[in-house]
Amino acid sequence: GPTRKMPLTASAMDFFQLFVPDNVLKNMVVQTNMYAKKYQERFGKDDSWIDVTLTEMKAFLGYMISTSIHHCESVLSIWSSGFYSNKSIALIMTQLRFEKILKYFHIVAFRSSQTTHGLYKIQPFLDSLQNGFDSAFRPSQAQVLHEPLIDEDPVFIATCTERELRKRKKRKFSLWVRQCSSTGFICQIYVHLKEGSGADGLDALKNKPQLHSMVAKSLCQNASGKNYIIFTGPSITSLNLFEEFEKQGVY
Repeated sequence: GPTRKMPLTASAMDFFQLFVPDNVLKNMVVQTNMYAKKYQERFGKDDSWIDVTLTEMKAFLGYMISTSIHHCESVLSIWSSGFYSNKSIALIMTQLRFEKILKYFHIVAFRSSQTTHGLYKIQPFLDSLQNGFDSAFRPSQAQVLHEPLIDEDPVFIATCTERELRKRKKRKFSLWVRQCSSTGFICQIYVHLKEGSGADGLDALKNKPQLHSMVAKSLCQNASGKNYIIFTGPSITSLNLFEEFEKQGVY
């Protein structure tokens, strides 16, 4: 269960910041403002832009998260007069300001010369999430590896058209997780890019079973010696993987 005792007065934001602390959000503010400055130096001054603040960044992310909670097609629906409009949170920030922050939003503003992978723009955020998972929760012995649906809305899945289903299949990444089977708490995440024809591309993932074991190894990298029992689907397990994990105290 949880490793930190939160006060009874803790808010939803307090729990959120167990995984996304202020230092991560402040970095988003710095990187976004840095990107906006460099963008305007290259393409011309944007007179309507003013540097984003930490308070605005929290509101901006709150808007993005709200689209998952309410399953609306676009975050811009919040300011509309339609079914998904939300007048109470629409007053926090104007649509024009939201779109301006969205234009310049960055977690990593510029590619490093040492960058070799396609996730570099969001890697600091993924690392922060993982640190939060590791420090905030102790999972049960039994856990499961799987690829969750990105859109877990059964009404949408049941009613979407064939065209919409095809569009869903074009997603450029897949998300894999290791979860505590007693609570559903996510212990480890792994984002797999489907682009390219290299060893890490979609074709390689389909045609080379060893890449499925790569996913499993990545998800279990912090599980060695902890006597965990891991359940997987048939596509990401093998006798070789079983034997390798067994030597590490993972079953």
